[in-house]
Amino acid sequence: SINSFDDEALAFIASNFSKDVRSLEGALTRVIFLSIQSKEGSKIDLDFVSSALKGQTVVSDKSGLSPKKIIRCVADYYNLSRQQITSKTRTKNIAMARHISIYLCRKLLDLPYTKIGDEFGGRDHYTIISACEKVENQIKTNSSYKKAIQELESIINQ
Repeated sequence: SINSFDDEALAFIASNFSKDVRSLEGALTRVIFLSIQSKEGSKIDLDFVSSALKGQTVVSDKSGLSPKKIIRCVADYYNLSRQQITSKTRTKNIAMARHISIYLCRKLLDLPYTKIGDEFGGRDHYTIISACEKVENQIKTNSSYKKAIQELESIINQ
């Protein structure tokens, strides 16, 4: 029942899933379902809710890692603006930085492709999958590209 929710847990759900009724309802249903399955029946606290909803929303985790931070770090690294990375611009350097940002969102945050697409100007999940594959292929064949990805990961994880 709703009274077994801790206030912090409810606040977390409200602040991360309130953009529409469907997402709010989906989050609540998932948490309640998982709490029933866990058979503990105890209070539903923030830790339970955040692990139950991991990967369901674009929130920053405890380390402050978020798509916005990844995009900002990649933009700074390549001397671009965040707007350029999420824009529709297809010049080679901007597209490459965008692909790297998308790849790092997937790798470091393990977000669903559709959520990543939303962060990058509403791109569809096929575009996101394609970007990830392009980066993975470059990492295998291009050592300076691989080094750039490693440098970016260490900057992002600071």
